[in-house]
Amino acid sequence: MVKPISKSSRRVEAPDLKKSRSSGRRKNRNKEKQKIGGAFLNGVDVSSFQQAIDWKKVAASGITFAYIKASEGQTIQDPFFASNRANARAAGMIIGAYHLFRPKTAGQGQIDNFVTVVGKMESGELPPVLDLEVPSDWQSFPISTRIQFVKDWLTAVEFALGMRPIIYINNSDAQTLINNDAFFAGYSLFIAFPTKASAPVLPRPWTSWKLWQHDWQGTVSGIKGACDLDYFQGTLTDLKQLLKP
Repeated sequence: MVKPISKSSRRVEAPDLKKSRSSGRRKNRNKEKQKIGGAFLNGVDVSSFQQAIDWKKVAASGITFAYIKASEGQTIQDPFFASNRANARAAGMIIGAYHLFRPKTAGQGQIDNFVTVVGKMESGELPPVLDLEVPSDWQSFPISTRIQFVKDWLTAVEFALGMRPIIYINNSDAQTLINNDAFFAGYSLFIAFPTKASAPVLPRPWTSWKLWQHDWQGTVSGIKGACDLDYFQGTLTDLKQLLKP
C-alpha cells in the first residue's frame, strides 16, 4: 500500500529488478494464474502516487481487480479516488477501497473520514481494506491501545458500510502493531509479502490468506511507474462471491 513518503524508503529491492518486472508483465497476460495448485487472479493496489491511470489499458493487460486508496488518518482524502473508482469500474475492473490507518489521529474522525470518502458501497465492489503499517507511528501506544484502535475501526466501518473489512499487514507489523492478537483471525488477510517464492509466509493468528501483495515494484500497462502487484486466491467466481450485492 502507499505511505506519504517516497516508495524507495519502504521497498526491499529485488536482486534482479529488471527480470522481476519482465516476469510481472508476463503474469499479467493471464487473468487466472495457476500457482501452488490453485487458481489466482492478478490485481493491483494504487493511490495518488500513480497519478492518472488509464484503466482500459490496465484491464486489457490482464488485471482483474484493483484496490484504490480512499483515505488516510483523520483528514487526508486521496484526490484520485473518485476518478479511479469511476474509471476502473467503467473499464470492467472489480474494485475496492482502502484506508491507511494513522494511530496518532485515531478515533471516530478516522472512521468518519473513510466512510465519508467512500460513501455508500456500490454493488459489485470488494470489501474495504484496513491498511496497517508505518510502525514508527505506533510506538508511543501500548499494545492494548493499538489493538483497540484497530478493533474500533473494523467494527464501526463494517456497521456503516455493511461489509466486513479485510486487514492488510505484513509479518513484522502483525507482531509489533497488534501482537498477533487472535481476535483478528476473524478477518480475511491481505498479506504484504514481496517475494518470488510460490507462497507467502503468514503471520499469526492467520492460517490462510485471501489477498497477497507479492511485488512492490511491478509494471502494468496504463500505470505510470511502479505499482504494487497482488494476487487473489481463487477463481473469478470466488472473487465475485465477496462483492457487495
